[in-house]
Amino acid sequence: MSDIPELRGAWWEVGLQARVDAGIAGVAKALPRQIATAFRRAMAADRAGTIATIAITVTAGVMATLGLLTTQRVLIAVLSQGPTVERVEAALPALLMLVVLTAVRGALGIASGWTQTRLEPRLRQQAERSLFEATTAASGSGSLPPAASSGTPTC
Repeated sequence: MSDIPELRGAWWEVGLQARVDAGIAGVAKALPRQIATAFRRAMAADRAGTIATIAITVTAGVMATLGLLTTQRVLIAVLSQGPTVERVEAALPALLMLVVLTAVRGALGIASGWTQTRLEPRLRQQAERSLFEATTAASGSGSLPPAASSGTPTC
């Protein structure tokens, strides 16, 4: 046997290792708390933008669902007993509805992207501000993590 000491993890690796060891159940358990944290931060950064993003995204999802249901109605009407001119004409209102729903869904997708790109810099700025406040508070208090304050390098 050799006299090489066993490597120990650095203090800052604790969170990384916890994420590695979490597994599906751990992630599922932490997900509601993470979503709530993200929601609170988004609301603090830009309340109107967050509400608009959520409303537009949900509405776009509803439009996509209605589009699929309308597509089903069109296909049933046209292909139920083979396509004929009369069946295609009978399906025209549903086809027009499908066109409108698809156009609205596309517009909502564009609006959702716009609100998200407007919200992202504000969230990033808020996160950076929180990080800077935490690091300046830690350096001002003179308290470092135990491994960092001992003066001995960790391997």
